[in-house]
Amino acid sequence: MLRFTEEEFQAFSERRNKGRSRPKTKKDPFLSLAPVKEVSPHAKALAALAKNPDLRDGNCEHFEQVFIFDYFERKPLTSMSCCMQRLTEGNVQKQPPGK
Repeated sequence: MLRFTEEEFQAFSERRNKGRSRPKTKKDPFLSLAPVKEVSPHAKALAALAKNPDLRDGNCEHFEQVFIFDYFERKPLTSMSCCMQRLTEGNVQKQPPGK
């Protein structure tokens, strides 16, 4: 069952499409370029460690965390969630039934 007759639908369509022209935006093409990302602090720390390996003495755990965080910052989000899922699955201890 049609709600409109053909004439009513034609008038409705014309009225609706009449005001549909989008205004053209005047954007500066230079501003549409992607912004330059800053170097992450983890990448800076790894660069400093590469220049001076003695920094690792006494800060071994810190630089291990820096390696991990830098790795995840460089990876896409999908692979990061996949890796985190694998890590959490491996750390979950299953208890025997009855406890």
